Amino acid sequence: MNNKVTIWLLAGTMLVYATASTLSHSGATGVVKQRMDGMVMLGAQIKLLTPMLVANQPKDFNIIKSSSQIIAQHGGAALADLFPIDSIKGPSVARPEIWSRWPEFQALAAELEFLGQELEQSADRAMIATIQQPVKIEVEVEEELSAWDQLNVDVLLGIKSPGELASEANEAPLEQAENTLPTVRNVGAIYTDILATCSSCHTSFRRSR
Repeated sequence: MNNKVTIWLLAGTMLVYATASTLSHSGATGVVKQRMDGMVMLGAQIKLLTPMLVANQPKDFNIIKSSSQIIAQHGGAALADLFPIDSIKGPSVARPEIWSRWPEFQALAAELEFLGQELEQSADRAMIATIQQPVKIEVEVEEELSAWDQLNVDVLLGIKSPGELASEANEAPLEQAENTLPTVRNVGAIYTDILATCSSCHTSFRRSR
């Protein structure tokens, strides 16, 4: 990861940290408190995941999976429903632009849910890969055949020559197995998109105090 990307990610992460810290002491009530509590929960997951997925420390895929589930649960409709129209009274830091640009806000909420689900799938795949052990396959060695036994029936009956038989074998098409496994992105790439989604939403729809 180059320095520019790292700095950008850390800046976005610090924005989420600051938001969570501020919201946790706001004294909000009702739906405003509910969504602030949700943001604090999301911020906690960012704080938990960043050392593993940005600073490249050892990864605990159980933690990544658990956090990804929480991220997904706090995105999508669950997030959008916490923003009824004009709910910006009191300590709310939501901007009125949320409702004037509602489809954009909904798209970011949906993206957060999708990325959380994708991160869970990627963590699952990584967990399976780390616990799989190579399978020892025992191959039965056939007894070497005599020159007579190796002859084809058609050759013995004079229908085909050994040369014709060899030529047909070389011309036989080889079957190639199709790769049916879906492409799964690595956890780091998905987490980068989660940070970008959070940062974009905060920049567009959250006011500073």
